[in-house]
Amino acid sequence: MDSEYNTLKIPTELAESIDEIILIRKDLGYKSRAEFVKEAIRKHLEWLEEESLDKDRLIKLEKLIFKIQEEISELKQEISSIPRMDLTDLEEIAEREKMDKQREKS
Repeated sequence: MDSEYNTLKIPTELAESIDEIILIRKDLGYKSRAEFVKEAIRKHLEWLEEESLDKDRLIKLEKLIFKIQEEISELKQEISSIPRMDLTDLEEIAEREKMDKQREKS
């Protein structure tokens, strides 16, 4: 596959920094400024794509959290509509059950 190329101008200071890295950091394997810049651009594009995916994931999570909060609110409303019993009510129920059992035995 033949690739078409375009010329890209960068500030001299940046070009000199790249040249210095190529000379000093031979372990990185860059043979030319163009090779360095192509990889830098490729990595930045990958990072931007991943960042976009992260934002999509974050939006989905926020929607899920909102839905869960709505469900919690609905459950709280349902719970609050359940009549509450205090200890006296429970004691009365227990006493009635006790009396019913005694009647059954009789």
